[in-house]
Amino acid sequence: MLTKWLRREPGQERQERKDAAKKMTAPAESNDGKRAAMDSTAPNGATPNRLATAAPSAPGALLQLDDIYRAKGIIGLRMGYGIHKVVEMLGSDHARDLPPEMKRASVLMALDVAGVPLDDVLRDAERRLEALNTYEADQEKQLAEYESRKVQENAEIQAEMERVTAHYLERLKHNMDEVSQMRAPFSAWQAAKQAEAQRISEAVELCTKNEAGSPVTSAPRSDESVPNKLSRA
Repeated sequence: MLTKWLRREPGQERQERKDAAKKMTAPAESNDGKRAAMDSTAPNGATPNRLATAAPSAPGALLQLDDIYRAKGIIGLRMGYGIHKVVEMLGSDHARDLPPEMKRASVLMALDVAGVPLDDVLRDAERRLEALNTYEADQEKQLAEYESRKVQENAEIQAEMERVTAHYLERLKHNMDEVSQMRAPFSAWQAAKQAEAQRISEAVELCTKNEAGSPVTSAPRSDESVPNKLSRA
């Protein structure tokens, strides 16, 4: 999309393109020069050629975009006219509201004035996009591996929880079984006691009835013994 946009022939006059190009490049040169200097030099004066050399050590720490470019050995082009220069020109106050044809003509004119081939700019864009995509894929792979390890760890924790739960459930069952064993003799004793109490109650009820079969309502005198009462009955 960017290649087709930049390669189309402009329809404006050459002088108009020069004026627009001068307006766009003036405020952006200082910033892009700083970016080119920063891109051309790696930390500690080294120029790393592998992204792994700048990989973050802390989990979840991600590299800044400029660090990714430096790790891939991407440096600024001549006069600082890389793809970032084009982005800055298109985003400047002078070009933001221009029609697309005027923007395209201004960019091409600025590159022509600076003597920077368009192919170099497009190649710079491709390298930067490739570096970002490669870093993204690498981070996704690392994240997937990390997630896989954590899922496995969670499975082991779950299995351990189930083993511990089963152990303590067995202990609970053992305790309840012991209670049942202790209660069984007592329950048998209660049954025997209930039968005994029933027999005694029946005997007392039988002994406290008169000849007519109705219960005796008056209590026996204190000087009378139970045998005498029984003999009168």
